Amino acid sequence: MVVGVLFLSFTVTFFIGNTLIHSYFSSAAKPAGTLITGVLLIGLSGLADAAVGLAMRPVLRPCAPVRSQGYFILRVAEGLAVLAACAYFLTSRSHWNDYALPAYALSAVAGLVLTPVLLTSRLVPRSLSVLGIAGYALLIAGVVCNLLGIADIGWHVSPAGIVFLAPGGLFELLFPLLLIVRGFSAGSRARPGPVRTGSARHRDVKAA
Repeated sequence: MVVGVLFLSFTVTFFIGNTLIHSYFSSAAKPAGTLITGVLLIGLSGLADAAVGLAMRPVLRPCAPVRSQGYFILRVAEGLAVLAACAYFLTSRSHWNDYALPAYALSAVAGLVLTPVLLTSRLVPRSLSVLGIAGYALLIAGVVCNLLGIADIGWHVSPAGIVFLAPGGLFELLFPLLLIVRGFSAGSRARPGPVRTGSARHRDVKAA
């Protein structure tokens, strides 16, 4: 439930904050409160990013110890990228078209670390894991296409950009809702092997 709430938190706060920042730079009046509120919300999104990585560590560690650490590091890096964008907006009050691209790229890589573990461990339904893999793969492709000028997933999302964003966005909505309602699948966590205690001689005597 904690992971689900944090996932929803960074998705919702980033969406609303991003909308407010758009509104500030699109408005002729440019009310400072709109920018500050938007920046605070995406700042909260960045903190929630890092918190998700921390909350997922004990869940992923039994299934994939190395990838659990990698996922945590990537989520923290994503949070720092968002906070860096916040600092830029507050100090410069200048427009930055592609400020979300570093966060999108880190989110996509983190997602491609997370979702294969979800698939192999069966922590969530297989169809949801496959949606996540496809969604994050499309997101990283969208970042590349944005940099090449083929599609825009940044400031003014183009119709082609929606194709790159929608599947990952759907996963980041369904995944936390599933966790809040049902949690992770009960029987899917990595099971420890049999634990043997006592000396071999003691076991032999007991068996006899």
